[in-house]
Amino acid sequence: MVASVYVPHPYHPEVFAQLHHIDEAYRSLEERVVDKEMLGEVRTLGVMVLHRHFDMTPEEKLVEFGSVATPWLLPEANGDSVFGGKVIPRSWAYSAGHLYPIEFGFNPPGVENFPSISFDQDFVRELYELLVGLGIGDLVGLTVLGDEIHDAPYGVEKTVGRVSITLPITPETEPTQAVESVWTFGCHERMDDSKLWPARICWVCHGCK
Repeated sequence: MVASVYVPHPYHPEVFAQLHHIDEAYRSLEERVVDKEMLGEVRTLGVMVLHRHFDMTPEEKLVEFGSVATPWLLPEANGDSVFGGKVIPRSWAYSAGHLYPIEFGFNPPGVENFPSISFDQDFVRELYELLVGLGIGDLVGLTVLGDEIHDAPYGVEKTVGRVSITLPITPETEPTQAVESVWTFGCHERMDDSKLWPARICWVCHGCK
């Protein structure tokens, strides 16, 4: 039997606007005492704390290119085409049981930095039921991670104004005011011996808001 394909809903600015700021989102997640090893097994996708670092207008979308994410003005008439390339959903949040894109990645002409994701309908439903059962349906979503992230050091996301930059991180440069915001599933030997590893850290800079 062929698995049913789930098609996420189109982008809704209201869903992005409902996201918590990162420090509030992480604090709420910690207060609900979630064991990060309980969140399942995904390889192409990672799980993320649903958050925003700044506000956007309804006409803007948060788009990542390279290591920089900024709001882009994207007219609806253009669809997902811009500058000869494509703007592809890369992170999703649940709202009323449905997946909505909240962050995007830019693929230049002839390049696929961000893959188009095909969701299995059962996976989408079961993950939603799991998150709601854990009481974190409003705090945890899905995000695309490249294959290299499983072997590469995690990065730190620093936001200044309305620009977020992901920087490589070392023990010498790791900020003291930081929280884990994205996790990848480490699965190097057996599928049943997998744990969540931090893939991206958010630098909580109260003076930058």
